Amino acid sequence: MYIDDLPIWGIVGEIDEKGDGYYLWTTKKFDIGYNDKQIVDVNLTSEEKVKLEPGAVISFKYEVKWSPSSIKYEKRFDKYLDPNFFQHRIHWFSIFNSFMMVIFLVGLVSMILMRTLRKDYARYSKEDDLDDMEKDLGDEYGWKQVHGDVFRPTSSSMLFSALVGSGYHIAVVSLCVIIFAILGDLYTERGSLLSTAIFVYAATSPVNGYFGGSLYAKMGGKVWIRQMLLSASLMPACVCGTAFFINFIAIYYHASRAIPFGTMVAVTCIYYRWQWTSFLAAASTAGYVYLYSFYYFFFKTKMYGLFQTTFYFGYMALFSMALGIMCGTFGYIGTSVFVRKIYSTVKID
Repeated sequence: MYIDDLPIWGIVGEIDEKGDGYYLWTTKKFDIGYNDKQIVDVNLTSEEKVKLEPGAVISFKYEVKWSPSSIKYEKRFDKYLDPNFFQHRIHWFSIFNSFMMVIFLVGLVSMILMRTLRKDYARYSKEDDLDDMEKDLGDEYGWKQVHGDVFRPTSSSMLFSALVGSGYHIAVVSLCVIIFAILGDLYTERGSLLSTAIFVYAATSPVNGYFGGSLYAKMGGKVWIRQMLLSASLMPACVCGTAFFINFIAIYYHASRAIPFGTMVAVTCIYYRWQWTSFLAAASTAGYVYLYSFYYFFFKTKMYGLFQTTFYFGYMALFSMALGIMCGTFGYIGTSVFVRKIYSTVKID
């Protein structure tokens, strides 16, 4: 609930410890603080708990108390930014532990990989010193043996380039929105963050076209108009297509409005090409995030019913899909740079 764009929370009802009785809070008290002619503070308390019985007639009432406040209108959102307001404890040790674990694993894998590459480079450099007769007697081995297949265009290059272009686009939009949120006060008005994201998404659409189109051209694609349309409509089509499902649920529950976001687009086919492998391996992070949302839903929230369940998992699905495309793009970029780097230092006959 919002009053003059200020969010408020209140208890609607509760269940007793045994799970047999259901209670409803029937009185709502609003404490509204004002400075001059502007609302700067809102608090809601619930009172008079009534047990729900079949056929019972329940009366609801509310009270409003207006109190002068010294809070300035520009500072009325400051209390919501205070971590003590929500009483959420930040587990700094867990964050530090996870960060150090990632650094350790990345360093360990990098050391093993660099050690293997040094041995291969030394072995290949010895072969370069041999004459042509000795080279013909030996066969290529290791990752040098597949040099002819590494740089071949991947299957479904149009879809792959569209996903990579969308990943670039989402990354740029996320970075711009974060910068705007740091520099400006996007939290002071409802919907300003979403409106900014939509505007930035439209303004930075050439990023999608440039990176997706250039990758498609490098892979030898010829139908560039179809690829351009696919890149431009991939994310909007996913969002708009699932909005109908969300709206049907909202209409069924007679909701006053429906938020048009939902469901996750799953990748159903995995190709044995390194481009798709690198993209899907990094994008699998989104699968972990979406699976964790199930744990959070059942053990950390008190949501129930088809309406709340659909909206919760719809939001998480859309977020996970965008995160997967962005992470997959970064995975492909890193793998592509690595593959081209190691083959650029090896002499290929």
